[in-house]
Amino acid sequence: MKKRIAYLLGNFALLLVLFVVLKALFMLYCGGFNLQDFALVAFHGLQLDMATAAYGTAIPFVVVVISLFFNTFPLRKVMAWYYGLATLLVSVVFCVDTALYPFWNFKLDASIFFYLSSPKEALASVSGGFVALGILLILLMHLSLLWLFAKTTPKTLHRVTFARWGKLKQSALMLLVAALIFVSMRGGLGKATANVGMCYFCKEEFLNHSAVNPIFSLLYSGSKQEDFSKEF
Repeated sequence: MKKRIAYLLGNFALLLVLFVVLKALFMLYCGGFNLQDFALVAFHGLQLDMATAAYGTAIPFVVVVISLFFNTFPLRKVMAWYYGLATLLVSVVFCVDTALYPFWNFKLDASIFFYLSSPKEALASVSGGFVALGILLILLMHLSLLWLFAKTTPKTLHRVTFARWGKLKQSALMLLVAALIFVSMRGGLGKATANVGMCYFCKEEFLNHSAVNPIFSLLYSGSKQEDFSKEF
């Protein structure tokens, strides 16, 4: 059971550290890196990073619960498809957000999907070399993250023996982890749920934007899009 809990907490922590590192790279590329500013950005963006990391840990949690019903469960093999999709999403969103910010001066959001309908016009203002370099960086980041998450995932999980871990204790531990994931997803125990605005902490727009997790920004703005044609 300890192995399962350690895996879930490790997955959450790895995502959290990754998001903080990506913030530093974003600041370094888009506006210059200052250690004091980065500390403020990392602190004020932590709540949103935790929410995004919790969403990223939700599927591993479900898979771990399923593994309890098997004598031997090939966790790394089962999670391979999820890691492939998740690391590709992180790589694409981070690289596109970082590349576009100097042009747009706002974080990546659902407006990107309007440009995808006419990619030729969207890429007209950048060179072919710029696009090729971006694709290369996405692939390198994707493969690096895929390797990292695979290496930190146990190859197999074995059935928990009830002689050592009673059903009640086992259920309590799983419920505790589930509660931590849910609270992090929600953005805390307060009335307000996780939202982009909770990262804003000063009058300097670039620092506020640097604190925002681009994955959360994209998914959050997408969920807030209204279908005006249906309303009409």
